[in-house]
Amino acid sequence: MLKQYSLFLFGFFCALIVFGLSVNELPATMILDSSLSLSETYNDNIFFSSTDEKLDLVTTLSPNINFTFTSKSVTLGLGYHGAAQFYEKNSGEDGYFQNLSIDLDFPILNRQIKGVYVRVTEVMTFSPELPGFTFGGDASGEEELRRQNQTPEGIGQGVQLRRVDSFQNHAGISLSYDWTKRLNILTDYTNIVTRYEENTFPDRETHQTNLGGSYRYPISLRKGLNSSYKATLTTGEGKDQLIHGAKMDIDYKFTKVLSGAAGLGVSYLKGESFYLTALGSLSRYFRTGTFSLRYSSKVVSGLGVIQSVTRIQSLAATGNKTLGERVSSFLRGTYTENRSVSGIEVNVSTTVSMGLTFRLLEWLKGSINYGYLKQRARGHIGGDGERNTFSFALTAIGSSWRIFH
Repeated sequence: MLKQYSLFLFGFFCALIVFGLSVNELPATMILDSSLSLSETYNDNIFFSSTDEKLDLVTTLSPNINFTFTSKSVTLGLGYHGAAQFYEKNSGEDGYFQNLSIDLDFPILNRQIKGVYVRVTEVMTFSPELPGFTFGGDASGEEELRRQNQTPEGIGQGVQLRRVDSFQNHAGISLSYDWTKRLNILTDYTNIVTRYEENTFPDRETHQTNLGGSYRYPISLRKGLNSSYKATLTTGEGKDQLIHGAKMDIDYKFTKVLSGAAGLGVSYLKGESFYLTALGSLSRYFRTGTFSLRYSSKVVSGLGVIQSVTRIQSLAATGNKTLGERVSSFLRGTYTENRSVSGIEVNVSTTVSMGLTFRLLEWLKGSINYGYLKQRARGHIGGDGERNTFSFALTAIGSSWRIFH
């Protein structure tokens, strides 16, 4: 475990060094945001088992701290999220979820070489149960996960595992260059370490390198043609994997409130075969909300939880609606199929989540949420299970501390 912690500490101290070198620059801004949440959750299958279903009431206390430092040379983000869980009937399952993150941007490089962007990220997570999926009505959460080199399905990569203490560390660096206004070149490297308690699941350390580019051609004010190529090399414990992927899609704005996209692609796994990929999306904006429908099929390398090259098909529908000045709602449903190219591992999951968010005071907000997850698995990834959760939460939001240097 020391190696994983040392990776994070290395990134942490690098961030402190950059911060120290930049703190005397003018102008610079430091912002500290914090919040504290208390929730009660009814969970009808805490072990996510098809043979040992146990329900319980879970009390969760969640502190959140985010620090941002911005100067002409560097933007530094540090974040911490914790969740202390206390079970009413199964006190032996009490646990603590912790997530630490570092995010570094270097705008000075873009000024020195126009079009160059460099980002360094690290996310360290200790969890009594790896979250396989993200639940929520805010699509920006998925973008945040992508920005932190995580998959939008959650740390468990869209597979819900049974309850077990686990540790996962993502450390990555990316370099992007806008060759022209239309052509972008991107390369990145990510190291992912996953460890489980008492070898419940096989531990894994993975190195992933991507190299590719994208080109956008604006056909008209309403239409745009996008094409991209990416080569992904994954090495580590097990068989090395090299995937070449190319795709082309067109986005179209039908009206001011209706837009969509559709595309096809192909992925080639070295030594294996070609696989067809596709994507399609439709978004509708209303005066008080949004609705989106998205389908995608892709081929991805095995990372922490999914260890083999996998074909993923997913269909997701998301709706958000503002019900009043202080109340909003969301509804989300997904269907996902993970299938290894060998056909040995198959994981099919269905999720539904819905909820209300309301602001009680300027510094206090509440939420009521329902979540449903059903999973069917064949092979060694995950297992069969079905779970319903109902939760009520209160979140106190601290005033932002802003220091202008």
